Amino acid sequence: MRPGNGKRCAITGLTVVLAAVLVPPVCAQAEADSSHRWTVAPMLSFSDVSDGRDDWREASVDLYLRATPTWLLGARLAVPQRGDESDPRAGVSVAHQATSRFEWHADASFTTSADFSPDEAFGAGIIWNVATPVALLMDVRHLEFPEGDIDQYMPGVQWSIGDDVALTARYIHGRAFDARDYHAYVLRLDVGRHPSPQWRFTYVHGADPEKVPELGSVLLSSADSLAVMYRWPIRDYLDIVLGLEHERRSHLYSRSTANVGLIVRY
Repeated sequence: MRPGNGKRCAITGLTVVLAAVLVPPVCAQAEADSSHRWTVAPMLSFSDVSDGRDDWREASVDLYLRATPTWLLGARLAVPQRGDESDPRAGVSVAHQATSRFEWHADASFTTSADFSPDEAFGAGIIWNVATPVALLMDVRHLEFPEGDIDQYMPGVQWSIGDDVALTARYIHGRAFDARDYHAYVLRLDVGRHPSPQWRFTYVHGADPEKVPELGSVLLSSADSLAVMYRWPIRDYLDIVLGLEHERRSHLYSRSTANVGLIVRY
C-alpha cells in the first residue's frame, strides 16, 4: 500500500524458516511515493545458534522501482550462510494496486546448487480492504526442494486502529511432499507510520519446513519466534532499520538474531 493513503501492507507469512518475519525489513508496496521512484534496502543479519551449531549470517539487498502510481517492481539478491554453506538467491517481485481497495502481488526466487534453501520459490497474494478499518489477506507459496514440493496457504486479516496502529493475524496451512500437513500462526503489531519512527512486533508459533545441511533432508519442526523491529527515519530519503529476534525450535536448537539495515529512497 502507498504511504500517503493511511493503509498498510500486510505480512506475507513464512517463507522457508520462521526467521523470515523480518526479511525484507519493510513492505515493498509502502516504499514509493511521488517524489522518490527508487528504493534500495540493504540488510545484514547475524545469528547465534545453540547446541554447538555454526553461526548463521545473511547479507541482502532489495531494489524497488515505482514504475507508475499503481505498479511497483522489485528485485532481490540475498546470500544466507550457515557455517561454510551458502545459498545465493536472486528474486523478482511485482505489486499492482488495481483499485483503491484491492492490490495483488507476486514474486519468484531461484537458487543454484542449494544446500538448505529451496531450489525455486513462487508466491502470490492479495490485499483487499473490504471496509475501513479491515483488510482481508490471502497468500500462497510454492517451494521446490530436491526432496519434493511444499505448498503454503496463508489467509489473514488486518485491523487498523487509527492511522498509527495496525494488528495483523495469519493462519498458515502447509502441505509437504503430498504426504504431510502442518500449521502455523502469525501475529504482528505495527505502531507508527512513516515518516515517524515505526515499531514492529511479531510472534510466530507452529511448524515450518527447514532443510538441515548436516542431515541432507527437510524437517517439519515446531518453533516459537518473537521479533521486534525499529525503523528510524533520519532524513527524508534515509531510514535505519534495527531488529532483534529469538527463535526456539523444539528439540533442535534456539537462535538469537540481530538485524541492521538501511532504506534509501531517491
